[in-house]
Order: sequence, then C-alpha cells, then structure tokens
Amino acid sequence: MRESEELELAEMIISANKGVKEDQCSLATSYAEGSYGLKKDMIKAIFWWTKAADNNDAQSMKNLWYTYKESNFSELADSYKKKLENEAQKGNKEAIDLLCSIKDDLKDLEISLPKQPVVNDIADTGDENAIPKTYSDIKAKFKTFLMTDWTTSSGDPLPASSASSYTSFMGKLVTLYSVDKNDDSLDKLPYFVVNDKEKFYSVVEDCKKYISSQKQSSSKEDKKNWNNRSSAFSAYIIFLAEYYNLDTEDEVEEEAIPSENVTSDNSKEEYIGGIHPDTLSYNDLKNKFLSRLKTQGRYYPSYKIYFPIRIIYKIFTAKNDRRLLNWMLNDLYNMDILKNDGSAEKFSNIKEMEITKEGKLVVKLNNDQKFEAYTRTSDGEQIIPMFMKKQWSSATIDHKVAMENKIGVFNDKFTGLRNISDLLLQFVQEKGIKERKIIESNKEANAYASEFIAKYETELYNMRDSIMDDLNMMQLEYELMDGSENSKKGKNII
Repeated sequence: MRESEELELAEMIISANKGVKEDQCSLATSYAEGSYGLKKDMIKAIFWWTKAADNNDAQSMKNLWYTYKESNFSELADSYKKKLENEAQKGNKEAIDLLCSIKDDLKDLEISLPKQPVVNDIADTGDENAIPKTYSDIKAKFKTFLMTDWTTSSGDPLPASSASSYTSFMGKLVTLYSVDKNDDSLDKLPYFVVNDKEKFYSVVEDCKKYISSQKQSSSKEDKKNWNNRSSAFSAYIIFLAEYYNLDTEDEVEEEAIPSENVTSDNSKEEYIGGIHPDTLSYNDLKNKFLSRLKTQGRYYPSYKIYFPIRIIYKIFTAKNDRRLLNWMLNDLYNMDILKNDGSAEKFSNIKEMEITKEGKLVVKLNNDQKFEAYTRTSDGEQIIPMFMKKQWSSATIDHKVAMENKIGVFNDKFTGLRNISDLLLQFVQEKGIKERKIIESNKEANAYASEFIAKYETELYNMRDSIMDDLNMMQLEYELMDGSENSKKGKNII
C-alpha cells in the first residue's frame, strides 16, 4: 500500500470513530471491497454502514438494503429500504438522488418522492438520443465511465460501489455549489460543454476556486469530504471531455515561435491560472494523463500507417480486454518528470503535484521530498522551468523519441498496425473523406469510428494480439512537457 493510502486510511479510521458519517460509510466500503490494503470483512463493513446509517447517511442505508437483500434477510433489507424512503420524504437530497437512480426498484417504493430542486429536475431517461442538460441527466453515464475507464491507484478498475460514491460526491458538490452561490451553472455543465464552451471553462475554473476555498475553511473532519468531492469533480470533467470529444488540453493552439526566441526566463509571461495553489493527487493525475494517452490519433502519410489509439481502445474495451490499458498504464508509470539538473523522476514515484501562485509546477514524491518540474524546449536544446500558464492544461505528455521516427524504424515489421491501417484507408476511401478525418477529436469522427468498428468487427477483434505485439515492439517512452513548448513542435504533440 502506498504511503499516501496509509495516511488516508488512518485519517478515515480516526474520523469514523469520531462519528463522521461519510468516513464511516467510506470505511465500511473499504472493508467490503478489501481496498486500502484491508482484508475483506463484511461483518466490519456492515458494522460501519450501520453506524453511518444511524447518523442518517443515505448511502449506507442503501448499501445495507442491498447487502441484506442479496443475503435473503428480507426483514432487515426492508427496514433499511424504509429508512431510506423516510429520509427522502424528509427532503434529504442524497436519499432522493439514490432512490431516483434505482430504476428497477422505483415501482416498489412506498412513497411519492418530493419534488427535487430546480438544479436537478431533469431525470436520466436512458434515451441515448436525448441531449443531456444537467448532472442528473448524465449521472448514469458518468457512473459507467467510472467503472470502465477510471482506475484505482493500483491500476485496477473502480468497483461499482466506489463509482456510486464518486457520483454521490459529485451530486453533493452540485447541490452545495448551487446553494452557496445561488447559481445552477455547475449542474448545467453538460449543456454548456455542447452549447457554450466559454461558459463551460469559466464554470470549471470557478468551481475549482470554490472547492479550494472550502478546503481551506473546512474543519479537519470535513476536509476529507472536500477532497473526495474534488476527486469526483476531476473525474467528472475528464468524463465530459471524453463523452463530448472535447480536447481540453489543446483547446487554444499556441502560435509557433522560432526556437531562437525561446528563453529560459518565462517569468515575464502572464499567468492566467485561477487557483493559488492548486494540487492534484497521484491518482487524479494518473487518470488525467491516462485520458490523454487513450485519445491519441495520428496518421503518417509517408508510411500510410495509422496510430489510432482512440479506435483501438474502443476495440479492446468492447471485449473487456485490459491489455491495452495495462500497456498505457505501464508507459505512464515510467514517464519521466525532469529536474533542473536534467535528471528525472518516474511518475510512479509521485505523491502529488501542485501549481504555485507564481505558476510553477512543484512535484511531491512519496518520501515527501519536493522539486520544481522542468521541461525541454521545443528544439530539445534547453531545459527550463515548467510554467503552468493555463493551469493543468499546460501539463502535456510528449514522446521522448518522435513518433514519426519510431514509425519509420518499425514500419516494415508491423502486422497489427499495418492491417488496421489498411482497413482504415479502405474505409475512408469508400466514404470519400480525408485520411485524418476518422481520427479527429469530434463527434463526426467518433461516428465514423463507430461505423468502422461495426463494419469490420470480426477482423478487428482478431487483430488484438498482433496490435499488442506491435505496440510492445515500439517501446514508447514519455516525459512531462510544458504545453507551450510542446505546441511549437507541431506534429509531435500528443
């Protein structure tokens, strides 16, 4: 177990024993799942869920309802179902959200749920063609994303119960933000990401400031809850970016600047970030960077070869094949983060990263030592401090050896990538579209990709072994890079 997890578990146990219901529920879930290095123990899980339920924790009531129901203790199951219904009847927002999310059981509910606040008045209908407008519209899809695309610190898929906790934390954040600021903008992010991207980014930055201020002013017992809400918010923004094919990292394209104008004195640039300081944990960083790796899409016309990771990821995910995900995680764990002397630390040794008020990126290791992160300039000739001009959007991932060079070396040896590239070229020719169209980051490209996979389903699923052989053969290596420098390299940006 990582040192950070040991500390988090210790704080959770202390807080749970002090009667903090959220931590009582979290500790119970940890025993139920065997997370944080704990041995699975349903007796202890039920003990702590019961403690939390007695403190009116709606999530624990639901967990006990389902646990007893699955164990055929119908009388106990019904008692906690009734408690949850009573909480909803009193207007408990979390209880209402939980009951509304249990579609199969709604017909059995003995109450008429009170009308929810306007910030959550549109339920998730399950209609794939409906345009989501609020958090409640898209909550079920967010939970699915967490269970399929989000990973724990060990790289394992997020359990269903933990995914439920994340969605509850995010729902609570939406409610608190709406009440405290008298503003339902956070709830409407799914609408803004489609119809008003400027507003979307504005709300995201404002919510970061809100979370930061709440962390600073909250008690020690409540700080853990705000950390959980912060993690859920990070996951939610990455989910929205992937769901709507929104390229949050490279939304603003930097103007190319000749390498001779590059200077190590970037302190004169304007820092336009919002929060001072802003910190992301190892796991949040891992999932953020992993999201970038999963959406890679390149075409190299001189070799007529694609590097279509976005499409390949869909193929592997459809078959619950984790080899591609594990390959990306391994590359991410070994990613270099440069120091001022040119040496590097591996990403797997990171505990957290912090953006200071001056826009510097400070890295904290598992042994609590800190160093300022540096980046190569676009020409590779200098090493300069990372400057987080656009907050976390300024932290990008770059190949240590340009992908085009790797493709050139291994082009004649490819099997899987060659076969999928031939099919992609055949498909785009039939559709009359440009070669790059199918790997772009937009809805039209996503529709083409889905059509391509459906058309060649059998052939593509049978290519998985040869694709993995090709990817492993390339031995890709990455390093963290300043986005401004990376954008000047043009085609080598990930």
